[in-house]
Amino acid sequence: MGQSDGPSRGDAVPRKGVSLHLLGDQGVLFDLPAQRLYAANTTASFIWCCLEERRPLRETCERLADTFGLRLADAETYVEGMVTQWRDLGLIDGGPYRGG
Repeated sequence: MGQSDGPSRGDAVPRKGVSLHLLGDQGVLFDLPAQRLYAANTTASFIWCCLEERRPLRETCERLADTFGLRLADAETYVEGMVTQWRDLGLIDGGPYRGG
């Protein structure tokens, strides 16, 4: 992902049945179909909320950088890493389905 072209894997949409639950300053992603829980730190929870709002990944990177005082390139790296991980876990569309 380059600074000028933003995330390279397109926009990401949470898979139906996956929800974020905030517990204090941390989050928990609950995958209802697979009956699995995943911890999410504050930054990951922020990214997930942007995905739930159907924000483009480019905008998510910009908002993450502005909100947390990150360089845009660092925000892009973090967003791309989280989206890749969530796709691999089957939590967002475009990833393998691991439900029951």
